[in-house]
Amino acid sequence: MKFAILYSNHTKTLSYNDDWLDAFLDSDLNIDQYNTHAMSIMDNIKLLFKYDYIILLHSTNSNSFAISKLLRFGLLKLRRSKIILFIGNEYKGIPSKIKFINLNKVEYVISQLPQDTAEWLYFNTNSKIISVPHALNPNIYKCNNSLSNRNIDVGNRSYEYPWYLGDTDREKSLKLLEKIKNQFNLDISTDPKKRFNRKEWANFLNNCKFTISTEAGSGYLERDDKTRILVNKFVSENNNVTFEDVYNKFFANYLGDAIYGKCISSRHFDAIGTKTCQILLEGRYNDILKPNVHYIELKKDFSNLDDVIEKMKNEKLREKIVNRTYDYALENHTHKHRIEYLLSQL
Repeated sequence: MKFAILYSNHTKTLSYNDDWLDAFLDSDLNIDQYNTHAMSIMDNIKLLFKYDYIILLHSTNSNSFAISKLLRFGLLKLRRSKIILFIGNEYKGIPSKIKFINLNKVEYVISQLPQDTAEWLYFNTNSKIISVPHALNPNIYKCNNSLSNRNIDVGNRSYEYPWYLGDTDREKSLKLLEKIKNQFNLDISTDPKKRFNRKEWANFLNNCKFTISTEAGSGYLERDDKTRILVNKFVSENNNVTFEDVYNKFFANYLGDAIYGKCISSRHFDAIGTKTCQILLEGRYNDILKPNVHYIELKKDFSNLDDVIEKMKNEKLREKIVNRTYDYALENHTHKHRIEYLLSQL
């Protein structure tokens, strides 16, 4: 079988885009790669007849579609190949993504969400829905620094989540740091200018004993983007709006299905690969990671804060957690495992 893989290189600070592309190119599959920003008309036409499968990676559709209108609205319907569509940012733009799926009769929709949630979200398509979460790239994210030789107690790079997701869990988790800053050495930033590329991020994690994070996605998943659109409109039309204002107006008495649309992200596997112990806000994590087995769990109400601090000071426990979790991921949750599973479903 011959594959074409399409990607967009619009940013260098979302390392999972590079990880997925590398994983496919390093596999035994017969693959030609196409940067969607550099495709000629002939490249677009070649896709229709030369390949058995066309893979569209997350980067081609995360915020908006990064493929030509010629493909998106016409040519793809003439193809002889089957489409494998990895969906990016499944908390927004869902109507346009479902429209693309149905218009082009996409055969396989690959979701980052757990299988049950993904099947709900893409219910009104005729595609086969396959849950394929992020995974470990052991070639980039590996332990290059001994656990005892790390200078940063807790390190993190993130950004503020948009209010239309319905919670401030990420900001809430970072508030933990205010409570422990006198006991630990911290290197934390939500400044977009201080984000790292893939190599820099791996090096940074290798100098951190702990990192803190949450699940990705939304606790109020919708197929129609209705609440997201209303929240954005409300914020743009009103000055000095707070998250509490948004929550009280749109989420406190939410009348929708309130589907839980959160999932594990690539940053969790990056930390696992570098043996950086994770402090994670309680969540499902695609049922892959187990609390206090693969990470130290922090309750959303901080009711176990003292216990978390005590565990952070226990070096033997930290070493046990990171080694156990690394072995577990290496055996079950690398990109190679994900691609093998995907191929078994085709």
